[in-house]
Amino acid sequence: DVIDLGKDVPPEVIVDCAIENNIRVVGLSALMTTTVASMEETIVLLREKKPDTKVVVGGAVMTQEYADKIAKEYHADGLIYQQIKFCDYWGYERASAFHIMREKYNYPVLSVDRPYNLGSSGQLRTRVQAFVESIEIKKIQKKAEVE
Repeated sequence: DVIDLGKDVPPEVIVDCAIENNIRVVGLSALMTTTVASMEETIVLLREKKPDTKVVVGGAVMTQEYADKIAKEYHADGLIYQQIKFCDYWGYERASAFHIMREKYNYPVLSVDRPYNLGSSGQLRTRVQAFVESIEIKKIQKKAEVE
């Protein structure tokens, strides 16, 4: 299930909701640079209070450089890069970022074309779950190789 808490939600509310509902994946979006600090604060609180939760970040302010910075700083296991379907302007940016993040920075990347409506959230949920599970399986396999 998807829980939409709306916009301008305080980090504490997001973390409390994640704890109360045992959320595995939290999605955060920043549309203006002024909201990035709140997104970062939310990630820090989630790592502190519910470290098993995966965090997906995005939004208009998300550039390749910022995605790499936040991924390194908060030890990202993978990246989800999405765009609105048929938005040609961002199509090249997404393809470029997907390639750079996967090939240059070695992050697992899920690239998603999102339709204009939210009616297909079930398909999106399945893709995200499969992506998270594939990352977890790779972690287990790496740990087994070391032992």
